[in-house]
Amino acid sequence: MYKIIQELLHFGLIRPSDSPYAAPALLVAKHDGTWSMVVDYKKLNNITIKDNHPLPNMEQAMQLLGDGHKVFSKLYMKSGFWQIPIKEEDKFKIAFITPDGLFEWNVLAQGLKNSPSSFQRVMTDILSTCRQFSLVYIDDIVVYSHSFEEHLNHLTQVLSALSKHNFQLNPVKCSIFHQQIDYLSHTISKHGVKPTNEKIQAIIKLRQPTKLSETNKFLGALSWYRKFIPKFATIPIPIHAVKNLTKTNRHKFEWGASQSQTFSQLKQLLITSPLFLDFPDDNYSVILTTDASEIGIDGTLQQNINGEIKNLYYHSQVTSSTQRRYDAIELKALAIWLCFQRMRSYLLEYNIEKIIHIKDQQNCLADYLSRHPIQNDEEIFDEDYGISMLFQGELPETVRAPVNHSPIIDAVVTRSKMKQIKQQQNENDKITPAAVNDISSSSSKDKIEHSNKSPSHLITSNNFNITQIKLEQ
Repeated sequence: MYKIIQELLHFGLIRPSDSPYAAPALLVAKHDGTWSMVVDYKKLNNITIKDNHPLPNMEQAMQLLGDGHKVFSKLYMKSGFWQIPIKEEDKFKIAFITPDGLFEWNVLAQGLKNSPSSFQRVMTDILSTCRQFSLVYIDDIVVYSHSFEEHLNHLTQVLSALSKHNFQLNPVKCSIFHQQIDYLSHTISKHGVKPTNEKIQAIIKLRQPTKLSETNKFLGALSWYRKFIPKFATIPIPIHAVKNLTKTNRHKFEWGASQSQTFSQLKQLLITSPLFLDFPDDNYSVILTTDASEIGIDGTLQQNINGEIKNLYYHSQVTSSTQRRYDAIELKALAIWLCFQRMRSYLLEYNIEKIIHIKDQQNCLADYLSRHPIQNDEEIFDEDYGISMLFQGELPETVRAPVNHSPIIDAVVTRSKMKQIKQQQNENDKITPAAVNDISSSSSKDKIEHSNKSPSHLITSNNFNITQIKLEQ
């Protein structure tokens, strides 16, 4: 600790303090065997107003790096946070205590609640003129281009912008003019994206868990790559059972034969499965295939490009105790809604062209989707079209004005209406299941095909009377 403090003082990163505040400092071991000092700012963070400047969405970032780009460079900032000065009047707030005294930072400290957002804002502003060919994720910068000559020009502009503001890079961690790069634990090339070999090998080398923390570490590492594995969520159910058991009895950890078998199966998937996803092509429609059962739901997003199926994304999750009590149609609707939420960055601006159900007896899908609670965003229920839509900010003209499209979902039957129909059928003793729209059972699959992206057509008609539906409720 003393050696680290002296180095920080020598470079002017900290200074002695007489602040009334004192966050505890401690040492943590690094991967290379050296030690790093960290400060526990938990109490300060609890009373700090959150800076809501966004970090880049990882899925959108991956898509940006696609689109036919062939040359990549990755730049890494040298102690990025320490290149941002702290206002003089705020330095006393981030004082920390060590066995050698009380000190305060002259630069942006790690561990503060708003350090990532503040640093991201600075870097985004500095490279605002390079946003068409560069991507910043905190202290990682990726420059991407279609050709060597274009990349040389792009890289020059990025380096000039950093030099203008006196920012320094770590040359050891920088890599330039590559056909593929490792970024955010993914390997990216012009062909698509896959997990990095380093991360996969680290997971494979993990030993069977003997306590809850090791179980969480294993599942957490795997979940980072769940989008590469179809039906991933239902595979580790035996291991999740161990976690759930430990929640009620923290000292009870039962790892049996089923857990060992699942542990080996998951590792084998990382070796044998084609862990690779293609980049989406906006010139082609996308196909979302969903499946649902009492155990879990899953969905696959694909594109058919000249007869070749391209896999874009896999999503799956285990159903909750409440969701297991859903009817088959509700499970199917839940699967579609959850897949839309997870794959939103891939599906934005697409029109729904086809919804295909394998025949059954009832259809309450549209009614369920229109009333499912919306999270984090504003819900707009369009009474002319009977669909729930998510928008932020001012509504575009295409939403304000009616659009006369041919109906895609006809004769929607709500659950209330279905009950009325059943009662009438029972009274007349004439039950005719074929008279009702078709739905899929919980073990069958739905396919939703989206046409090419078109900003001028954002909504389509569902062709049912919203007033009648309200009366039925």
